[in-house]
Parts: sequence; structure tokens; C-alpha cells
Amino acid sequence: MWEPTEGHRTLILILMAMVAGLLGHLMRVVERNGKIKWLVAGLEACASGFVGYLAILMCRAMELSYEWTGVIVGLLGWLGAAASVRLIERVVRRRLGISDENPFQPEYKGDERRDPPGKA
Repeated sequence: MWEPTEGHRTLILILMAMVAGLLGHLMRVVERNGKIKWLVAGLEACASGFVGYLAILMCRAMELSYEWTGVIVGLLGWLGAAASVRLIERVVRRRLGISDENPFQPEYKGDERRDPPGKA
């Protein structure tokens, strides 16, 4: 059986995110009885591919399987780039310890590796 390399798998997932982003966008336009603008649809597909790549990197960092990565990338592509990037942003903020109230001020949680706010 053909075993794709890691690069092939990444490209397949990015293409899947792009197709999912395109289909999700088209479905949302049709559900609203709107007119399809193919330039906007193409832009959404490209943006979904970019966000899909970010999701791939996030899944790899979390050591998720290829199958779970595919599910997450596909769903995030379907949701669209704008919604997906907000979800990924929340994960990144938590991972970096950045609060939602002030995105530039790390939260102090008593971690000895960081100084509490106000101490240098």
C-alpha cells in the first residue's frame, strides 16, 4: 500500500482545508439565498488553507494522530478562516498564558519561571 510522506500528508490536509473552506462558504451563501462571488469564494478557500496549516502545526504540537488532525483540519476549514482563526487564537493564548482581557499582559499563575506582574 502507498504510504505518503509527511510532506504529502501535509499537502493533502491543506487541500482538504481549502476544499472544506470553499464548500462551507458556498453552503452559507446558498442558505442565505445570496449570490455566489467566486473571487470571495476563492479567497475563503485560500484563507482556509492557511488556517488549516496552522491547525496541522497545532495538532502536531499536541501529538494528535493523523486521523484526528484530519478531522480538526476539515472542520476548521468548513467553519471558514475567520471563525477558525479565533478558535486557534484561544488555544494559543491559553498555551502562552495570555489573558483575553489584556492580550499583551501574561497572566501570573505562581509559576516560578515567570516574575509576577510589577516585578522585574
